[in-house]
This record gives sequence, C-alpha cells and structure tokens, in this order.
Amino acid sequence: MSRKASIVIPVVAVAAALVIAVLLTVLGGRVITGIGERAERDTVRSVGSSQELSKIVVSALRAEHSFLDRTKEGLGSFEQPLMAVEDMARTEEAGDADASAQIAAPSEFSNTNVQVAGVDEADIIKTDGQYIYQVNRGNIYGGPGRLVIIDAVPGSDMEIVSTIDFPDDFNPQDIYVADGKLVVIGHDQTDFTVLEEPVSTDQDNTLRTISPDTDRSEQRIMSEPEIMIMPEPRFGVGSVRVHVYDLSNIEEPDLIRDTAVEGRAISTRRIGETLYVISSNPMIVPFAHREEAQKWFGNSSDLPEITTPGVVDSAVSEEPFRVDYADVLYASGEVGSNYITVAGISIADPDEPASVTSVLGSAENVFSTEDNMYVSFTQFSSFGADETTKIYRFALDDGEIEHTGVGTVAGRLLNQFSMDEHEGNLRVVTTEGNWEQSRNHVFVLGDEMQVVGSLKGFGATESVFSARFIGDRAYVVTFRQTDPFFVIDVSDPTDPEILGELKIPGFSNYLHPYDENHVIGFGKDATDSGVQQGMKMALFDVTDVENPKEVAKEIIGEAGTDSPLLSNHRALLFDRE
Repeated sequence: MSRKASIVIPVVAVAAALVIAVLLTVLGGRVITGIGERAERDTVRSVGSSQELSKIVVSALRAEHSFLDRTKEGLGSFEQPLMAVEDMARTEEAGDADASAQIAAPSEFSNTNVQVAGVDEADIIKTDGQYIYQVNRGNIYGGPGRLVIIDAVPGSDMEIVSTIDFPDDFNPQDIYVADGKLVVIGHDQTDFTVLEEPVSTDQDNTLRTISPDTDRSEQRIMSEPEIMIMPEPRFGVGSVRVHVYDLSNIEEPDLIRDTAVEGRAISTRRIGETLYVISSNPMIVPFAHREEAQKWFGNSSDLPEITTPGVVDSAVSEEPFRVDYADVLYASGEVGSNYITVAGISIADPDEPASVTSVLGSAENVFSTEDNMYVSFTQFSSFGADETTKIYRFALDDGEIEHTGVGTVAGRLLNQFSMDEHEGNLRVVTTEGNWEQSRNHVFVLGDEMQVVGSLKGFGATESVFSARFIGDRAYVVTFRQTDPFFVIDVSDPTDPEILGELKIPGFSNYLHPYDENHVIGFGKDATDSGVQQGMKMALFDVTDVENPKEVAKEIIGEAGTDSPLLSNHRALLFDRE
C-alpha cells in the first residue's frame, strides 16, 4: 500500500525511530534411523525404475531391523509409514543468502517480512502498492474460501473491486503477488492413488474382485451373508494446489495455470518469476491387507510397485501423471518411507511445464537463498535415545531443481531461522536432549555438506527459543528460567566461538535485525523462576560483543497475552523510518 494510504495497524514504540506493527491478541514426522553425524557427503543417485525403488526401500528397512520387531503393532508403528490400502481408508489430513542481506531496501509500500532479501514468502495478505489482496481460508466445517481484492488508494476511499470464490474442495492458504500475477496456494483432495480394481474379502480373507460395473449401492450392502463388500475408501493424502491468475483485468482475474503436487505442503518460496513448492507424502504400496505387507517385508521376493508422487500441470495435461522414476533421487544410507517433492513452477509462462524432483526423505523446515534451498527433518535412533537432523540441499536455477547433497548434524532445529547460508557454508543451530540433558550446538557445513566446524554444548539444560544469523555473527536465545542471549562469532567456519552473553528474565521467540549493532527480540517476559508473563519486545545493543545489553523494552499485557508474531515472523511490519 502507498505511504499515503491511511491503513491502521497496531504499533508499539520500542525506541526512537523504531516503529513495530504487531498483530496482537490478548488471550486468557519422524523417521527412525541410527545414523549419526556424517563425515562426508552422500552420493546422490536416481532410482531409475519401479523395481529399483522397491528394492532400495525394502533393503534399507530390512537392514536396520527385522520387520516384525519394528511392527509388532502392524504398520501403524511407523509415524509416517508405507501405507497399505487398509490404512489409507482411515487416513485423514492432519492439520520456512546471506543473513546480512535481510535488511531489505525500503520501498513505497509494505512487503512481507522475509528471512532472506530476494526470496519472497507466502502470506495471507499482499499488496502491490495499489491493491490489497487478502485470502480468506475455508472454515473447519468445510466452508469454501475466497480471495478479496481491494483498491486501497486513496486510503480514504477504499473499495472491493473483485472477489474470487473457490470450490468447496479447495482450501486456499496463502498467496503471492508479483509482475501482474496472483498466485493462490492451497490444498485439496486430488486423488492420485485410485486402484484399478477395488477389492473385497469373504470370511476366510480370500480376495475377490468387484467388477467395475458393479452398482455402487450393491457395494455398500452385504447382499450375501458370506461376503463383505468393502465401501470404496478415500485414498491418498491430497495435494498442494497452485492457481496462477493474470491481473490484467483487475475486476476479472483470469486463471491461466493450475498445478498440483501430491502431499501436504511444507513451505513455498518465490524467487523472481518462479514459485517453488515443497511437499511431503508417504509412499503408497498397493496392499489390501497388513498380512500381505508383512509377508513382503519379511521374506517375499515378489515386490509390488511403489508409486511415485502424483502431479497435475495444466501446462502439460489436464490429466494427472506421476513423477518419472528417473526423477526420484536418493542418497546412499538415507532412505525413508516418504517423499520430499520440490516443484519449480513458472509464474510468467503458463505453458512452461513444471520442473519436479522427488527425494526419498521427509521434511519439516525450509530455508532458501536465491541459489540453494535446504530442507531439514528430525530423526531419532531406533530406541529414541539419539536425535539428529537430516538436511537436504537443492540447487535452484530459474525453475530447474537439482538435489546436490545431504548432511547430518546432532540435535533438532527450531525453525527456518535455525539455518543460514554464508559464503558457501550452511550454518545451523540445534538443541539436543530435553530438560536436564539438553544442550545446544552450532554447526557449519561445507560445500560437500560435511561438518567443517562446530560449537557444542552451550546453554546446558536450556533449549533454543530463537536464532538469527547476521553476517559473521549468530544470535541465539535459549531459555528455561532466564533468557541467555548469546552472541556467537561464526566468521571462521571451522571454529565458531561465543563472544558474549546476557542473562535477563523472559525469552525471545523471534529476533529481527535493526542495524549492524542492534537486534530486536519479540517474546515473553517471565519471573525469576521462569513463569511466563506478558508479551515482551526488547532492543539489544551488541556494539560491545563481549557485553551485549538490553537498552529498551516494552511489556504488553499480562500472562496470557500473545501475538501471531511469536510463531509467525510474517505477522511483523518493520519500518525504521
């Protein structure tokens, strides 16, 4: 929106020349593995064929433990397992450059608060300086969502110029606006996994085919006492769907592209005219019963086909298709029962096919520069005693995606701000263990995704609550009863070291750079015993790195006061002017 527009946003003054807009509310997947820190980069290979994929997955699972030992309760003992038809019928949908470049140049209208300048992140509201675009998500009862476009200039005479109503089966979540295009990202129940022939069973568990032309009403009724006809199940996990609209006619946006990728959305990024979508979904195995799956994992040499992730791309066809086995990659020793799928989608050219790459692995957090994307996932040992984080790297080039390596570090990441890339190295902050056993680490991974330097064991008995890398420094807040604010030197990637530390009550959930010597923390105040109080905003002076200081603070409300900013950095509007 233009600076001349009179849009009202809640603000709180933290220090002179500092204006912070905060949306304030006053309130009253893992993979089991035994792999530790990896000394060298894994070799990335292509699966190549259905049979090879089956062999790779089965060999990896058999090698770790016997199938029966790990599945005493059936396949359900996997948190994100290979899914049999019986399981799928019950499955329902469950419920982000150099950091010194993060202080972007001012513009004539507000932009989404992002981690890396030049790498846009999706939000529920965007503006291009003239219009405000707001997505209204569908409700929990399945009500449809819609998008509203508001002419915001002049601010004294704002008006809705158009709306986009979405079908009931599409739930919009976030949007992007760039170069006359509107991108809407949501999820639906696109079915990529319908079997060719539904099956039923009689009392002795013998499989029987239901003819495709059998009347559906007959399928729901036990017409014969000895035959049980299974109702047709809903298969799969749905998809991440992307709609691209041309805004040449703002009153009637034109849908010019429709792309869907099977799985649940992990995150998205927009770099220039390319949208990158990261999804994760479990592999699908066409078994009708757990007994078949157990037999297969146990000793059978007859390997059924494991399907690859499904895709719909209007630039190719209106019909869904699957990722080619040649585009499914894996690293030796790093095989899970899930897919990470990364799709590069052109926003500018609706006729350019999407570039889609899948990797055998799982995903939680995403960090991206303009050239590289990193996807992390926490892993636990077979007995849950050790936790490590697997980090997959993808090279990005104008929509093309290449899986270039995998690294492993001890501990778990808090969020996307736990990762940062600087001068070709990936810096990572982790927490390992819980309560009295917890400790925190900083790792630096080199070009081969191997650990080249580390700082281990600081903030004992505490956990990371926020982290931010800015140039040659890392700022880390840990908490249990007090808030140690650590200043860490990461200028030498082989030897990170703590420069200074400040202990104060409370903690910060999000750290935002103000300038090269000041950092703003947003979090909670707390008593000396660690009991959380109202929301706290604090300004830290790190001019003297050995003695960081809290030079200003603002406490809002009492215990129970909260803000979306504490879990979503995009809820912040920052303007130094």
